[in-house]
Amino acid sequence: MMQSPSQHQSSYYAVLGVHPGASSAEIRAAYHRLAMRWHPDKIANGRVDPAIAEEAKGRFQKIHEAYQGTCRAAQFSSLYVCSI
Repeated sequence: MMQSPSQHQSSYYAVLGVHPGASSAEIRAAYHRLAMRWHPDKIANGRVDPAIAEEAKGRFQKIHEAYQGTCRAAQFSSLYVCSI
């Protein structure tokens, strides 16, 4: 089932753990906090279960997609400009 653009955007905020009215600083802080936790390079590739490394990769990709999605939505509404 396809999500509408507003549902997809809401899920981006949920992935980042912020509310839809969050400021750019709150979104950026949430992104950095989650990226530091789930970045695949932070997970010791050879020293952990491969399933954990794969989970980290998947979560990081979702986090990055959510951050880019919230930035894209903000650029269209002229609220703020995101940068990594």
